[in-house]
Amino acid sequence: MLAGLALLALAYVLRERWTGPLVTRVLGDWARREFGAELEIERVGGGWWRDVTLAGVSWRAEKGTLRRVERAHVDVSFEPGGVFRGLPGLAVRVRGEGLELVVLGATAEPADAGRGELPFEPEFALDLHAIDVLRPGHPVLRIDAVRGGGRWSAARAQLDQLELEAGTNRLALHQAEIDLRAGDWEAFVRGSSGTLKAHLPDARPFA
Repeated sequence: MLAGLALLALAYVLRERWTGPLVTRVLGDWARREFGAELEIERVGGGWWRDVTLAGVSWRAEKGTLRRVERAHVDVSFEPGGVFRGLPGLAVRVRGEGLELVVLGATAEPADAGRGELPFEPEFALDLHAIDVLRPGHPVLRIDAVRGGGRWSAARAQLDQLELEAGTNRLALHQAEIDLRAGDWEAFVRGSSGTLKAHLPDARPFA
């Protein structure tokens, strides 16, 4: 009995060394299959029973909206034992820098429609910096920071608050719903709602 308890204790202590590579491989295969992307994770940690941490995350893709993430830190929390019950109460916090996005209409293909869907609506919080937005026929738009959070599904994002900084410009969305499957800017605007506050002393980058 003592030997069994000792083995269990050893397995718990070494859980990151054993489980980390498995999680990295599973997530890498998922990103490649669903989005054609290369996902790398330097370290996987956390308590595992109610939270998991992904450190040193990077992303590269040739298609879709999200093309590049230089470095990110992802904290995932859920109810105790939730991984065995469909992950209720899932919350994801992402801190990252060096992102590259392609906006709607920049490619002829739908960005990520119908791919990577989740059977629940997780909460999320973002703290992102140095974001380059590629737009067809326009210079690259550099966004210095995006902060905020809410809840998302495969089709829509519900934002409690989202703040954007680009130079001296500031945009803030409150209690908003965003259509994630709109095929163009007109459909995106028609399918979204909320309160927008803008301070644009230099609006040229958004033209």
